[in-house]
Amino acid sequence: MIPAIKTSVPIDPMVRVREELERLRQSPCTPVLLVGPAGAGKQHTAGLLHRMGYDQPEAPFVTVDCAALPREFLDSELFGHERGAFAEASEARRGLVELAHGGSLFLHEVTALPRPAQSMLLKFLDGMRLRRLGAQHEQELSLRVIATASSDPRELVKSGAFHEDLYRRLSVFRVDVPALHERTQEILPLAQAFIEHFSARMKKDVRGLSDDARAQLLGYTFPGNVREL
Repeated sequence: MIPAIKTSVPIDPMVRVREELERLRQSPCTPVLLVGPAGAGKQHTAGLLHRMGYDQPEAPFVTVDCAALPREFLDSELFGHERGAFAEASEARRGLVELAHGGSLFLHEVTALPRPAQSMLLKFLDGMRLRRLGAQHEQELSLRVIATASSDPRELVKSGAFHEDLYRRLSVFRVDVPALHERTQEILPLAQAFIEHFSARMKKDVRGLSDDARAQLLGYTFPGNVREL
């Protein structure tokens, strides 16, 4: 356990996040759970962790929107299938989990998975072995699972909506991504970065913010976080 740092100077919350990611880069197969409000930058944080853990540019980063997975083909979407596994399976197909082999599987809003899928994911995480639907044999995979949640999963565990063992397995390392109003020192640099990005994209000659605009940004609470900015 890392001892607490005793200091009278408050630690920049994003410095803390980056320090935690730096620790995690040494164990690229360890699951990570990112918890923070919607729009706070959890996907950006997941991408940063992926790039820190894999030097190879070809290492896959597979994004799964758990709320948008088709429920009727959820097993197949996640774990793939062999030809003839069901009526529509005219050919073999790799699932999203298998596509992430050698890289990272990013599970956006993992708490949106239905309970049967949660159990399947837990079984996979316990052994990192996968069997496609209709397959005779399992295959061993090497990847990091990075999951996100916009609300604290512990409350969903209490209500029975989220599998307690899956929460424990995913939160081997839990990183809390702070809301933008907790990291106000990032507002103006982020705003400038967005200006440069979109002015180039839209071919507009916008170089910065007026003093009044800067003051208004710093005085706003941004309930929608970085996405709103």
